Amino acid sequence: MRFRPATSNHIHQAVRSAAQELVLTLPDAASIQDVRAADLAAARQAARAGVAVRAYVHTGGAAGPEAETILEHLIKDGVTVRQVTSRVPRMWIVDRAVLAFDEGEPARPGAAIGRDPSFAELLLVALDTDPATHAPEPAPEPDSPDGAVLRHLASGAKDTSAAREMGMALRTYRRSVARLMDQLNARSRFQAGYRAALNEWLRP
Repeated sequence: MRFRPATSNHIHQAVRSAAQELVLTLPDAASIQDVRAADLAAARQAARAGVAVRAYVHTGGAAGPEAETILEHLIKDGVTVRQVTSRVPRMWIVDRAVLAFDEGEPARPGAAIGRDPSFAELLLVALDTDPATHAPEPAPEPDSPDGAVLRHLASGAKDTSAAREMGMALRTYRRSVARLMDQLNARSRFQAGYRAALNEWLRP
């Protein structure tokens, strides 16, 4: 597979041109902050337009509040975020074209672009067979009270209106929220929604 140098403009143009599939890999969750805002916006727009967009994030990295906010916005716009146990190089895969980066150089001329569908397929198979992509935490049953609380929590509904809609006492609702946050090891409701999506708890 031949690679040619790619500038940040090449990368942005490629991301915006995605027609079928767009993949982003990150060595750790904090690296999401190194991705250009314009490229992330293009990925979100692609997901809203029906392009299959996936982000693979190494499980070993701790995401700070800013990184979690970015990932949550991606998830809300339809990007599938998956965890992988292997530390993966920084790259985009755009309709089977591979854009690879020098470590720590996400938007500089240290990137390279090449097209080889078989090589891209090999990379995607390796990512999708990583143990972490098939081992999400067990989710509450969708029809259970905790499942309903989780949906309200992820939607950002106020406690009073969510409890009223569920026919549940406010104190009981808040106890359920606290239990789910504890189960998700989340320090805030915002973080709980992000982690629930990451664990695939919010799938229909």
